[in-house]
Amino acid sequence: MYKSYKVKIDWWFVILVELICIAPIPFIYSSNSDFSEVILPSIILLISAIGVGYIFMGTKYYIDKNQFFIKAGFLMKINIPVEKIRSIEKTNSKLSAPAPSFDRLLIKYNKYDEVIISPNNQKELAADLLQINAEIQVNL
Repeated sequence: MYKSYKVKIDWWFVILVELICIAPIPFIYSSNSDFSEVILPSIILLISAIGVGYIFMGTKYYIDKNQFFIKAGFLMKINIPVEKIRSIEKTNSKLSAPAPSFDRLLIKYNKYDEVIISPNNQKELAADLLQINAEIQVNL
């Protein structure tokens, strides 16, 4: 069984992070009159903004062959055997996570591992995981 899930994205959050990445550029230009001194920092900031955008837009969740996969850009790929998932619950955590929204779920698996995600349809994901592992405790 292969099924992918849309990721919920808080666009205001993406825009805020992107603005933080590029906000220093005008100040770099205004404080330095020599173009050669500002081009490298500007390029670094623009590449950072593109990388952050790629990670946000490249976040994916899917189930394949009783495995739950979380992919965030080119930096993170988590593979969780569904039979190892212990619980799924709502969370208000603001920790860095492969979740470009603050409407988040906390998935606990193995003995001490956990990951925060933000699927668009949380109930559908939980129901599909429950079909594979009926012992998952769900608190949405």
